Amino acid sequence: MTRPLLRLCLAALLGLPGLTALAPAHAQRLEAFSFRWDTRYDNVDLGAEKDRLQGSVRLGLTIDVWSWFDVVGFASTGDSYTSRWTTLYDFIEGGSGADFSVYFRRLYLQKAWDGGRVQLGAIPPIKNIASGTGLNASGWVDGGRLELYWRTLTVEAVTGSIRDLDTPDLFSRGLTYNFAELETTWDIASNLTLEATAEWLADEIYLRAEGRVSPWPGHDLEIRGELIANVHRAVPAGDVALVFDPVQWATGEPDRLVVQLHYRYLDPDIGLRGALVDDFFIYGHAATIEMEGHLLAEGAVHWFSRAIFAHQPRFLVGFGLRFRQ
Repeated sequence: MTRPLLRLCLAALLGLPGLTALAPAHAQRLEAFSFRWDTRYDNVDLGAEKDRLQGSVRLGLTIDVWSWFDVVGFASTGDSYTSRWTTLYDFIEGGSGADFSVYFRRLYLQKAWDGGRVQLGAIPPIKNIASGTGLNASGWVDGGRLELYWRTLTVEAVTGSIRDLDTPDLFSRGLTYNFAELETTWDIASNLTLEATAEWLADEIYLRAEGRVSPWPGHDLEIRGELIANVHRAVPAGDVALVFDPVQWATGEPDRLVVQLHYRYLDPDIGLRGALVDDFFIYGHAATIEMEGHLLAEGAVHWFSRAIFAHQPRFLVGFGLRFRQ
């Protein structure tokens, strides 16, 4: 089912005659386009494990087809499910040897209406905000998603294939039905959200719960708590985070600096699900400080840093350029 959908997506993107002959003039319209380049210095275990300069390219586009549905594509560098980075220079090995290829990770049809949304094809693994224990935002699910909205409730069902984790090119990945997810999100108040999820992945069941609260409305401060457990193995993982914008607190100007403080525990027996969370998943306990800031008000130039304190420490810092239409 997924392969014909991908061919239809490509037809809409390229404006193939067999498709456009059925449509009025200007049937395809570029609704959104984004380009992002990031460069970072990445040091793992004080340089004993990794010491490198890396780069990343991300391309996103949305095309409105006949005002009926959208074709959405996402391409990036990187060679795995959780990583979009390519090594430009390795300070340990010397040189790069990098294959700086850009792959279509995701390409799908999307139909949205007031009460919900449907996605079919190689779709994003998450519907909205990336979570500390959620699937990595760089990944994919080859299948479909249905979202339904009713008042303060959102119900999401996802099903499909997550495999070939070292093959980001969607046209080269195989398909094996091995993933299903049912998630309910409840916006209890404007500053309080609860989420409950049941997942089936590679014949194992995971239960996940998340809560997000902004204790002082009007100030950019959020407290997050997450817990996920492998039901078959009875082992947990969790993440507690504090997310805030000190610039907004000091000056009232929003979206200039985001600071995230995380504490995470990942049990070594959690299963495959644990390896799909991060490009640097660490079993056991870890504390993380993440920062991202914008040098220009429109966010075209940004910088970021991340420090992980664990049995294998990691530090990275970088900057990037972003263009959106």
